[in-house]
Amino acid sequence: MHAWFMLLTLAGAAPPSVEDQFVFVPGETFRMGAPEGFPMRNRTELPVHEVTVGDLWVLRTEVTQALWTSVMGTAPSSSIHPRFPVDRVSWLDAVHFANRLSDREGLTRAYEIRGGEVRWNQDATGYRLLTEAEWEHAARAGENTRFSGTNDESQVWIEPKSGGRLHAVCTLPPNAYGLCDLSGNAAEWVWDRYAGYGAASQANPNGPARGDYRVNRGGAFDDTARFARVTSRGRALPSFRQPGLGFRIARSARP
Repeated sequence: MHAWFMLLTLAGAAPPSVEDQFVFVPGETFRMGAPEGFPMRNRTELPVHEVTVGDLWVLRTEVTQALWTSVMGTAPSSSIHPRFPVDRVSWLDAVHFANRLSDREGLTRAYEIRGGEVRWNQDATGYRLLTEAEWEHAARAGENTRFSGTNDESQVWIEPKSGGRLHAVCTLPPNAYGLCDLSGNAAEWVWDRYAGYGAASQANPNGPARGDYRVNRGGAFDDTARFARVTSRGRALPSFRQPGLGFRIARSARP
């Protein structure tokens, strides 16, 4: 067993603080999806449509293995290191984590979980996954770059730069909001069920009420540039786990 894992699981060990690790992302109306001429766009990113999202506090990094272990007491990842993103976690694992971290921090749980059914209490003060629209807004950070914060593939943990492995969070430059690794390193589960886009304008959308698949965004260390673009959309069953698939958390900003 790795020394850091043993340390974090010792009774009474101080858990990593999360209070100072969140970045304020202001709400905005933006055009979601891949506009004409955007590199490698495909039909899953169309039509481009207007979306308004609210203010949000977003974790600066993907959830790290150190934070995961301090909350869940396990080490599920494909490559063990405290500063690597946690991966090989399912969508259901991610919502359970959010609830447990909320409990630890004295916040009201965002999710009511009954087996595989999850209901989101949008009035809760606790931690949660970003919606797909919130994720794309946070990744774009008011810019029109191909990846989050850059057009340069050498500034994203994807193939071939990644060498086919995870890397410590925030070792490449953040985007304009100060958020790291929204493109590459670990792909990120978001709240929404997968569905095709509609053309109508929307305010704070959170996906369809029914559907088998949940969305993930951002691409992983073993992906090519196509999948790390800010408009690219992945999907998987909520019980699915694989190397390179992790998540990030947020809290709704309250007046």
